Formats: sequence, structure tokens, C-alpha cells
Amino acid sequence: MKTFEIDFVRRPLSPWIGFAFFCASAAALLGSWNHFTDERDSMRAAVAEQRRALEEASLPRPPSTDEVKRSEQQAQERVALAYPWKSVFDALESAGGSDVKVVSFSHERASGKSHVVLEGSNYGAIDEALTRMKNASPANVVWRIDSLSQDRASVVNVVKAEVSGVW
Repeated sequence: MKTFEIDFVRRPLSPWIGFAFFCASAAALLGSWNHFTDERDSMRAAVAEQRRALEEASLPRPPSTDEVKRSEQQAQERVALAYPWKSVFDALESAGGSDVKVVSFSHERASGKSHVVLEGSNYGAIDEALTRMKNASPANVVWRIDSLSQDRASVVNVVKAEVSGVW
């Protein structure tokens, strides 16, 4: 029998295959570069949107009318608490004693005027109470007697004085 020997001859590659491979690689590189730039731009837009949202969240929002009213009320309360009430009450406490009692008291903070009704056993006791009130008050306070009356109808002698003070 005869044996066959087959000898394969290599054919040379076509010169276009290298060029085609180069063109396909260039197209793939260009496509991937375009995809990369699109992704980069979309990420930058997302980051910018997040920053904008964060800045809007951190900006103070304009106060509502309820908040404005509440802050004005709190400011008025702070002013009322800063008023020298201690001086007013010190003067009022110093007026009372064993011979004089405070019947009524009112104070207008806006005008700085106090009105006190005192009852005492005699005119001297009312005068001493008024002196104690002046001594317990700051130097700029002016106390004066507006009216003075004596009730002789009762068994006990009672002198009633209406005193006002300007703070």
C-alpha cells in the first residue's frame, strides 16, 4: 500500500488582516473612550446635584410668620424679665410694718409708675413708711403722696394714703 504524506503549506496571511485588526482596535478604543467620558460627565452632574441639594439644605430657610411672632414674644419676655422688679418689690416690702399695711399695689411697666395704697394708725406712721420706701428705692425714683384721708367713723383710727412713684 501506498502511504500518503500530506504536507500542509502555510498560506501567508492577507496584508489586510493587520489593518482590519488595527481599525477594530481603534474603533473599540474610541468607543470605550466615549463611554468613559459619558460616565465621567454623568458622575460630575450627580456630584454637582448632590452639592446643590446639600447647599440648599444648609441654607437657613426664611422664618414663618409663627416663628417671627414667637421670637418677638420671646424678646418682649426677655425685656420684661430684665425690668428692675427687685427694686420695685424691695420698695413695696419696706413700706409695710407693724404700724402700716399695704392695701393695694399696681405697677405699669410701660410708663414706670407705681401706685400703692397704704393704711396706717396715724400720719407719722404713713410718713415713716414713705421714708422707708424712698430709702429702699434707687436714687432716681420719686415717691409722693397723692391723697391722704382719715377714717374717723370706725372705732380704730385709720389713715389711708395713696402713694405713687415714678421709676
